[in-house]
Amino acid sequence: ARAVAEPLPMYKCYFDPNLQCMWVNPGKRQHLEKQGFLGKDGGIVDIHQKRRNYFLCEKEMAQAEAFKRESSRNVEQERRAAEVRMMREEVAEMKRRQVH
Repeated sequence: ARAVAEPLPMYKCYFDPNLQCMWVNPGKRQHLEKQGFLGKDGGIVDIHQKRRNYFLCEKEMAQAEAFKRESSRNVEQERRAAEVRMMREEVAEMKRRQVH
């Protein structure tokens, strides 16, 4: 068996069982809450996981906005195309009347 070089997992001090006594300190908890590290249930949240979730949400919102813009652009193009067709038909009808 050969040893394979693997990166060490990221150290998350907030989830280190040896530091739990520090995070229950009221002053620290107040600071953590102010910084957004505490969830609604009072537990410490994984800020890296939240950041990933926020990134994905922002990406999905940007995609939805792009889809909405493209959709409205397509509707506008269809409206203009219908308008042009109608004007062409009117002009063709006017030419037919002039010929007859």
